[in-house]
Amino acid sequence: MTEAELLKKQLMDKGFPVHEGDIPYILMVLNSIKRAPSPFGRKTDLNEEVPVVIVDKELLKYD
Repeated sequence: MTEAELLKKQLMDKGFPVHEGDIPYILMVLNSIKRAPSPFGRKTDLNEEVPVVIVDKELLKYD
């Protein structure tokens, strides 16, 4: 099954009307999205980073 046939089947399964002339443009947009660089780079885990802690000076002075 070609990429165009797969896209057409997926659109029909979701109930979207399929126009044969639109499929190349949809594929072009999807391929552009896949090739675009991610703004976040690699997937990051928020728990990997050490949080920044701001401590009041008085707490350090009397501890």
